[in-house]
Amino acid sequence: MSYRYDYLPSSEPVSKYEYKFDECPACGKPDHFFWNVKKNKGHCKSGGCGLKVMSLDKLKDLLDGTASAYVPRWISTTQEDAKEPLRYKYKWTTNAWDFPSSRAYLMRRGVSESIARKAPIYYVESRDALCILANPIDSFLDPEVTLYRGVKGYPSKFISPDGCKMGRYGYGLSHISQDTRAVVVVEGAFDLLSTGLLGLGIALLGTSFDKNWIAFFKARFDYVVLWFDNDLAGDKARTKMIPMLEAWGIRYKDVTYKKNSDGSTQGYNCEPGDLRASSPRIVSLKKHLLTANFKLRLNRYENTFPSTV
Repeated sequence: MSYRYDYLPSSEPVSKYEYKFDECPACGKPDHFFWNVKKNKGHCKSGGCGLKVMSLDKLKDLLDGTASAYVPRWISTTQEDAKEPLRYKYKWTTNAWDFPSSRAYLMRRGVSESIARKAPIYYVESRDALCILANPIDSFLDPEVTLYRGVKGYPSKFISPDGCKMGRYGYGLSHISQDTRAVVVVEGAFDLLSTGLLGLGIALLGTSFDKNWIAFFKARFDYVVLWFDNDLAGDKARTKMIPMLEAWGIRYKDVTYKKNSDGSTQGYNCEPGDLRASSPRIVSLKKHLLTANFKLRLNRYENTFPSTV
């Protein structure tokens, strides 16, 4: 990334005083960190980050790598918490289904008891937050990181520990068996939990995607189904991923729903709030993945792909 005057992006400002950086210094999400040159303040607009930079010196330290990113206050309740960012510090905490408020939240999101215990999803009472474990695609990274999400809807996304590159971690990786050859790739963990697709898919925990993910897919799977939100972030993710999948020779299918002129939708995706395992679209997607896995396993040793999946 090149910067004008040592710290500003080389691109033109998005407004009179505001510049948009190629990626956030904390979460790495592209086009989400904005800096106001008049106020000398900046922030990341990603709901899963929360980075706030209150001075120019702090920004330069972040860009140089000499300072760690700001962590929202609610994440670290004590100074000791802040010193223990990785692995699961609440190993024996309560399952989220066993606590009334978190169970009610999971029910609103369409997560069943069997999924809550299979995942598992924990509840950390001291933070009033759900807790899940994500796994890396790179062997040199910490094997597990703990992600938190406020039960009362704040913040809106799972939050990673300070210093964790969420773009290198995926949710659901530990639930995929070794003989699985076809997976669905989604944006958020609840897209797997609410639909019952845990074990058949990977949540990217955002739209950060690079050649490391492509190399991981190439080595591990034969067929990838893309299922993202029908919004700007989802469109950018597909625009970035599809050419990379094609360049590496990875078979894929994009099943993100599209709105027709009459307002109806086509594809496997559902309207927000209708991500239920019993939904006809979800049942169809699950059947598609299971069929693809069966056909790919039959052809695995001949090194050929089925003509249709």
